[in-house]
Amino acid sequence: MISYCILVFAVFLTTGCGNGYLAIQGQAVFSDDESPLPRGIVYLNTPTFQASGPIGKNGMFVIGSDKPGNGLPPGSYQVSVVGVFGETNAVVAKDFPNYPLIDVKWSNPATSGTVLEVTKSISNWKLKVDRNPFPPPKLEPGAIPASQLRSR
Repeated sequence: MISYCILVFAVFLTTGCGNGYLAIQGQAVFSDDESPLPRGIVYLNTPTFQASGPIGKNGMFVIGSDKPGNGLPPGSYQVSVVGVFGETNAVVAKDFPNYPLIDVKWSNPATSGTVLEVTKSISNWKLKVDRNPFPPPKLEPGAIPASQLRSR
């Protein structure tokens, strides 16, 4: 009886929520120093299927398709990451809130260069993402920072 319970539990773990989907969890980090991405969304795509998960605290994410965190079917998935804007530097974040933190190639699954082969559940995927190769803009001397402008 104990062996049967262990077998049932093992099958549940490898199939996600019992729907044949596999659980995918990981951490999105910058490739240069492995510091966590502060925000964004990770997408996994095939020509006929898409799943995603928001990047949360410490860069952690859980992939879901029709329900948050419910996983995805086995297959080969192109990876993209979007919504990583702002800056960890508070001054830059206020003045340039739309500054992309990651390389623009990550916004498209066809250009990210990353494919995830899903054959079983994954609980510790470290997704390494390149930083934006262009530094945030600098304010010209005498310019008024956006954070100090008021709308009328």
